[in-house]
Amino acid sequence: IYPIVALAVTAVVLLQITTPTSSFGLPPPERLRRLLQATDKGEAPILLLPCCYDGLTARLVGLSGFNATFMTGFGVSGANGYPD
Repeated sequence: IYPIVALAVTAVVLLQITTPTSSFGLPPPERLRRLLQATDKGEAPILLLPCCYDGLTARLVGLSGFNATFMTGFGVSGANGYPD
């Protein structure tokens, strides 16, 4: 049995792609370089997304001031006692 952490502490950092020039079709190192440059300029902010496992943790995430959250299949099934 995997240990389940009931608190919404897990976080994932996402890069929001809002750059005016598309980087699709470029080699991965160049895409990463452009995304990191866009974050330095403030064009593509980095979002911190805490994980939620049920309605309660989603509510707590919202009350904590985060603009977004995410759910995982294992987190939801594990929190409810079901296998993944």
